[in-house]
Amino acid sequence: MKIIAAFSAAIALAQASSGGKSRHNGGDKTNGVDSMPHFNNGGVNNHAYSPEIRDYIVQKHNWARVHLVPSEACNMRQVQWDESLAIEAAELVETCVFAHDTENYGQNLMYGGNRLDKKTVDSWIDSWVRDEITDSDRQGTGYMELNHASAVLWADTHLVGCASKICPNGYLTACNYFNPGNWQGERAYVPGKSCSNCPSQAPYCDASGKLCTVSPDGKPTPGYSPAPVHSGYGPAPTPASQNGSVPAHVTTAAPPSNGSDTAVPTPCPSTPHPAPTTLAPASSPAEKPRCA
Repeated sequence: MKIIAAFSAAIALAQASSGGKSRHNGGDKTNGVDSMPHFNNGGVNNHAYSPEIRDYIVQKHNWARVHLVPSEACNMRQVQWDESLAIEAAELVETCVFAHDTENYGQNLMYGGNRLDKKTVDSWIDSWVRDEITDSDRQGTGYMELNHASAVLWADTHLVGCASKICPNGYLTACNYFNPGNWQGERAYVPGKSCSNCPSQAPYCDASGKLCTVSPDGKPTPGYSPAPVHSGYGPAPTPASQNGSVPAHVTTAAPPSNGSDTAVPTPCPSTPHPAPTTLAPASSPAEKPRCA
């Protein structure tokens, strides 16, 4: 049995997209209010995690955004759990079909393995991020190859919601991200002193001094689904400094017209993109994850 992390279709879509249109679905940069995902789903998560695993997924994504970003980022946001994204993920994994299906959010997939615990979550982040950071990414310019790693490390992303279901070949997992990242021609993050260019929607710096947060106490605000954030990302007494800001976007590219995977604002095609050659850590010698 093999576990594979699915390739980001956004790679191909971003290369194929043409300019001329402004991307959408970003947070409101003028009045400090985030845009939020809106879906017409059933409102029921049939594949909800235990609170412990749910909170660890949030913690591990924030850990990656602190420790795996190629260079210090001045505008990296803390992510929080969003149940509507998790319900969308649950509807996808219910099919046991290893193919992307997104609306106005980004997405990473993982398939395989017969257990679901903290070590499993660690393996997702290893496969999606640690194993996909490239030499180009390590130059620290903020521009990254558009793949799973950039989806997890996209600075503007502030919500995550995931779901997993045991299928014939192991667990199928989907993690959805909002705001979506992986926009062609844009930085994943802005290099600079941590929290020195936080957006107005998240003007505070967390206890680690690395992530921009929504409120001084670091807790979810009304409109956010109540998933506690790990205590390592705690309150900050004052808003982050806005001095020394650097423009986050160099160019504005048109969003993909169709397709799926990490950071796509429109529904995906029925044909999945090929899996990458990078393999996630195996839970046993005969079992290797695959991602998409």
